[in-house]
Amino acid sequence: MPTTTTHPSAPSAPGTGRAEALRLLERAAALLDEVEVDGLDEPALAPVTSRLRVVERKASALGVRIAGRARDLSTGQPGVDAGSTLLNQGEVSGTQARREAARAEVVEELPPLGDALREGEISGEHVDAVVRARGRLEPDEQVVFDTLGGDLADAARRLPVDTFARRVRDLAQRTRRDGGLADLEAQRARSVVKSWIDPATDMGIIRIELDRESFAVATKAIDDEAAAIARTSAEPVSMGPGLRARALVQLLDRQQGAAGRASIVLVVDQEGGETDDGTLLPPAVVDRWACDAIVRRVVRDPRGVAIDVGREARTATPGQWAGLRAMYTSCGWAGCERPISWCQAHHIREWDPDGLTNLNNLIPLCSEHHHKVHEGRWSITLDADRTLHIFKPDGTRWGTARPDRWRGR
Repeated sequence: MPTTTTHPSAPSAPGTGRAEALRLLERAAALLDEVEVDGLDEPALAPVTSRLRVVERKASALGVRIAGRARDLSTGQPGVDAGSTLLNQGEVSGTQARREAARAEVVEELPPLGDALREGEISGEHVDAVVRARGRLEPDEQVVFDTLGGDLADAARRLPVDTFARRVRDLAQRTRRDGGLADLEAQRARSVVKSWIDPATDMGIIRIELDRESFAVATKAIDDEAAAIARTSAEPVSMGPGLRARALVQLLDRQQGAAGRASIVLVVDQEGGETDDGTLLPPAVVDRWACDAIVRRVVRDPRGVAIDVGREARTATPGQWAGLRAMYTSCGWAGCERPISWCQAHHIREWDPDGLTNLNNLIPLCSEHHHKVHEGRWSITLDADRTLHIFKPDGTRWGTARPDRWRGR
């Protein structure tokens, strides 16, 4: 079969080309306005959404082609680049102009990626992932990386953006002469933890930025803890950010226990407690914190005058912990398998006002179930034979448990 070779036609006059481009874009915008979705049922939404994604990708490809033309026009003009040329053309932000200029540069160096973008097979975000990874490489490393253009385009067609971004980052790291070690060290140097109280919501906010390795370790630990909470919860648990937040707090709480029982300074009145850094805590939280900690307590009268410094120590002794470990390998709650090293010693009869820190008044509870007893209003009683009775907040019996080392006795 004969091969037909096509040649680009001679460029039209600038005014003619502009008019035709505008006409086609206006027609495309009008066609989008004509799409009706109100009458679509659920099965019809998926193919329509899929086709819209193709349209969005082709629009991104057109933006890249425009950026490429802007780069051509800026060539040879001192101090002018494609981004600034685009920025001067109309309604485009500096960020968008720089993004499209960077996309244009990458698809020129990796043509298979540009082809996939023009066909609507990948998104502009896929190209952005390549821009970021490639930008961390030295020029000679980029030359090696660019030979992977075909493989990158194939991967982009198959993978969602976040998965593809990780794949590209790994490829770029292997391309580097040091395997990405310098980049990782630089990320470690930039790792930060910031915390503050949002005055609008009164919520504590912690912002953590970590290097990739530390991020992987932290997220794996949080996800594993969240899964453990979901498995052992007495009630249905919704997976999501809220559960991950609970998991993070429990991890930190457990680590604090591993390092030694907490030492807290609390100023307590009838309304609750205040730590030495000014954080206000409800009474139930104060009780839980104080359940297995070294506490210096200052009780105030309504005028704020200190009237009692209380007993300084209320924590379980090492000997009592040895006794608990002789009976329990895990949390004392029915069905909970969190190891005893993760637990705090809970006073069955509250230490304040008259509960004693005696072994027959103590039971190991993990953070999840310690929360249930204090803030969750679940209640528990302990028989002389250490049978634990567990009651829901409405008073109905939920279950019983005995020390796991005594099973079968």
